[in-house]
Amino acid sequence: MSKKKGVILMITYREVGSYKIPNLKVKQRKFNIGKYGLMRLDYLKKEKKVLYEQMKIKDTLAEHLLEIDLTATKRVNLILNEMMMKEQITEELKEKNPMKWTGLMNNLKSQAEEIVMKELILN
Repeated sequence: MSKKKGVILMITYREVGSYKIPNLKVKQRKFNIGKYGLMRLDYLKKEKKVLYEQMKIKDTLAEHLLEIDLTATKRVNLILNEMMMKEQITEELKEKNPMKWTGLMNNLKSQAEEIVMKELILN
C-alpha cells in the first residue's frame, strides 16, 4: 500500500515462479488524433523519448496529443484567415479564377502550418 494525496492505492500481486508480479492494467481508450497530434506524436517518439515515456507512464499522452491537435488546428485556421485578409484572397477570386485561388490558398496554408510547427509541434 502507498499513500498519495489522501488516496490509498492497493496493488495486488500474482506469483510467477519465485517472483511476485504486480497486477497492473492499462486503460484502453479510443480517441481520434488528427494530423497535428500525429505529427507531435512522431516528434516526441523521435526527438523527446524521455518526455514521451513519461507521458505514457503518467497516462497524459493522449490528452496532450488531443490538446496539441485542437490548438494547432485553431491556430492554423486563425493564421490562414489573417493571411487571406492581408493578401485579399476572397470568394470572388475563387469564383473568377479557381486555379489561382487554390494555388494561393495552398501557399498560405503551408506558411500557416510552418508557423504552427515551430510554435506547437516541435517545441
